[in-house]
Amino acid sequence: MSVRRIATACALLIVAAILGCLAADVLGWREAIQRGDRTFARAAADATWNANALLPADPARDLLGLDLPLRFRSAERTFVAVQAAGQGFDNGLSETRNRGEAEAELAQLARSRNHVIASQANNLLGILAFADSSQTGPSAAAPVDQSVADFQAAVRLDPTNADAKFNLELLLRQLVARGEQRARAVLGLSAPAGARRWRRGAAVLATVALLGLAASQPALRSSSSIQVRTDAQALFVIDVSRSMLASRAPGAATRISRARDDAIRLRDDLIDVPSGVATLTDRVLPDLLPVPDRDSFEQTVRRAVQIDNPPPESDAVTATTLGGLGALGTQSFFSPAARHRVAIVFTDGESTPFDASRTAQALRGVAPIFIRIGSTSEDIFLGGQPESGYHPDASSTAGLSALAAAARTRIVREGELGAAARAVRASLGRGPTRREGLTVSTRALAPYAALAALVPLLLLLSEGRRGPVAALRAKLRPA
Repeated sequence: MSVRRIATACALLIVAAILGCLAADVLGWREAIQRGDRTFARAAADATWNANALLPADPARDLLGLDLPLRFRSAERTFVAVQAAGQGFDNGLSETRNRGEAEAELAQLARSRNHVIASQANNLLGILAFADSSQTGPSAAAPVDQSVADFQAAVRLDPTNADAKFNLELLLRQLVARGEQRARAVLGLSAPAGARRWRRGAAVLATVALLGLAASQPALRSSSSIQVRTDAQALFVIDVSRSMLASRAPGAATRISRARDDAIRLRDDLIDVPSGVATLTDRVLPDLLPVPDRDSFEQTVRRAVQIDNPPPESDAVTATTLGGLGALGTQSFFSPAARHRVAIVFTDGESTPFDASRTAQALRGVAPIFIRIGSTSEDIFLGGQPESGYHPDASSTAGLSALAAAARTRIVREGELGAAARAVRASLGRGPTRREGLTVSTRALAPYAALAALVPLLLLLSEGRRGPVAALRAKLRPA
């Protein structure tokens, strides 16, 4: 065996021995801390946290980061001794010196970067500060505010510190009770009678219960059937060409979003008319055939009516053609039993050239009503800037007006839903109905519960003020 191999083997044996000693030291420190903690729980003064390290300089202690925890344990042991000590033979000088040393060490630990230890140190400082605040006389120490601040700091550093939370809550309760007693002593008031306490407790419970009820968002639901026309149907046709992305300003509602909202509101005004949804580009495609269900209509409009969904067959800048509306009169968009048919078209009117007379002739049997969305002053904005490839079509009004004149109908401006509903009713006329489906209405009860909570709250406030104000007025002297 070569010398090099022997040296390598010796080096590995040395490294293995060092690692073994290091592992033993780590286990030794863990056992020492556990043993010291058990002793601290039985007799704090006898607790020690020492381990006999095998390696020089004790690297296991540094590896485990034990300096700060061991300092805190030592400070905690001193704290217990200070709390248990009295004035002793030297009239409290030793106790004061030990207390000062404990407070100095805990103050340093409270500023450490270990939030758990800093929180525990602040909790112990709060206990010492409270003990100091209970002293009286010219040598009285810090006020109780310091104790409150220490407990608050402990909770803020470690929200899971249950001891600090308990101490803070207990101290605040004592301060409230002490403040009430002092106020009654100054005002010359007696403690509230049992009946008054009962009324106050009931008012507090009623207020909390009603506010909790309001927070749960209760609602009253009622359902009823509706009368549905059996001879009439409506089809809402919404333009989904790219020009419907135009808006009045960057961030403002686009034409397509305004068209969706107007379609849903108009559908609510025509609740007795089965209604469907279709989209328009260079052709009309159905998304929902006319049905009485209002919720199905809204979900279809919200989810299916999207720009270029489906896209037009042409990739031209203006690919939409209003001439595609003629398919409404030639294809099966309506039930054969529907003798009265209305197509409500939401569009900005931007279209490739088409034959208005021919389209109107194809629409015979279907009464179109046009709702024009937008104006030529709107633009498509990308990143807050107008899109260079889009220019509003100034001739859009002329093409839509020509189609409306040829079909002998009218154009309604967006937002004028009352006029649109009247036009639809006039086109459909009157007809037979049948009871079908259910409409569900929901009334939120949270506002009523919140208002009801004001009643016991006002009674509580008025009763609480009546006695102290009268007694305080009696003590005031006239000028």
